[in-house]
Amino acid sequence: MRPINPRWHLRWKKTLQLLRQLFTLPEAFEGVFVTGATMSNFTGLAAARQWLGKQYGVDVAAQGVGALPEIKVLAATPHSSVVKALSMLGLGRNSLVTLSTLPGREAVDVKALEKWIAYNPDTPFIYVASAGTVNTVDFDDIAAIAALKDKHPFWLHVDAAFGGFAAVSPRFRHFLNGWEQADSITIDAHKWLNVPYDCAMLFSRHPLLQLDVFQNAGAAYLGDPVQNFNYINYAPENSRRLRALPAWFSLRAYGAEGYRDIVEQNVKQAQRLGEALERRDIPPAGAREDVRSLLYVQYGRQEAGGTYPHLPADARQARDHIRYAHHAGRRSGHAGRAGELAYDG
Repeated sequence: MRPINPRWHLRWKKTLQLLRQLFTLPEAFEGVFVTGATMSNFTGLAAARQWLGKQYGVDVAAQGVGALPEIKVLAATPHSSVVKALSMLGLGRNSLVTLSTLPGREAVDVKALEKWIAYNPDTPFIYVASAGTVNTVDFDDIAAIAALKDKHPFWLHVDAAFGGFAAVSPRFRHFLNGWEQADSITIDAHKWLNVPYDCAMLFSRHPLLQLDVFQNAGAAYLGDPVQNFNYINYAPENSRRLRALPAWFSLRAYGAEGYRDIVEQNVKQAQRLGEALERRDIPPAGAREDVRSLLYVQYGRQEAGGTYPHLPADARQARDHIRYAHHAGRRSGHAGRAGELAYDG
């Protein structure tokens, strides 16, 4: 493995700055490219594990998870990749505490979180907030959760793999209120950013904790990880392709206005699909197979203050309609609309 090409490093940095701007995140967040939401959640939770260790005077990266007391990770409706990450990080699937949700929702009941904190007043923990659940694209009340950090120490990781794109639309941005107070955020690029597999980002307020975990210590040919900045010291992969390049092309082609139009157009199309399904009186589904194909519908439903739509027993036709809507968004003709994103090079 050779040291990184300086020009590649610059392209990564510029692209991540544009993405941070697109998602209206504060400059306190530093980004890194990874393969997908699974690795993004893994990276964010690895930094969270290091933070937890510091609360107990333990350097987990050096001493291992065996030096930690029992750790708890709280969530209401976490994605399976979060549970997978807990296994890979040595925290174990059993470290997950599943909190109750609001009636008829997949969003956490914040009162349940407050109750857990009251029963465990001296216990630092990790909370994984959902910003777009995989089944019904529901959103935790991130602002209410973040407000609890003033009274109790915990790491707030926001899994916004899909829902993070609500930030590009003034109509839907309120779903993410409070995410700027998170410690780490997962966002998938190979969804609404219109780039190929595999590509995602982890944005974090704590890059030095990432460095503690992922640094290549003792590799003289790579230089001192502290003195010589290199993205390989902030995420799991040492060997990595230039994921920033297709993301940069897409950002330059669509711009903030283009992404806003794509998201809002997809939501409008999905609302029309949902209304058509309701007019046909399609019965509720017992199974949840392919329910992610109705993902876009929920943005419009939440905006209108409605309840969750009944899902069709056989969602394959709906899935095909959604795929058509998504590809129609790709072809919506936003080439050259990069002026919404300030770029200086």
